[in-house]
Amino acid sequence: MERNDAVNKIFEERTRQDERFPRDERRKKMYATIPPHILVLEERLAALRTSWYSGKRDACLTGLVEMGAIALRALEEIE
Repeated sequence: MERNDAVNKIFEERTRQDERFPRDERRKKMYATIPPHILVLEERLAALRTSWYSGKRDACLTGLVEMGAIALRALEEIE
């Protein structure tokens, strides 16, 4: 996959996450620190590992895109 394609997939996933997980004031405060993002990334990594063990290549690629978008959102939200 080319870099531009990868980045575009992450941006598309990032937009989808905003729609699926909007932030109210309480959640904005909760996600203003690093630990919640680490926990979410760890959970997604566990799912990615399971997909890898099962030989599910497409699920692995999807998981990597999701994790990239989660990491991007973390960088945007952490104060």
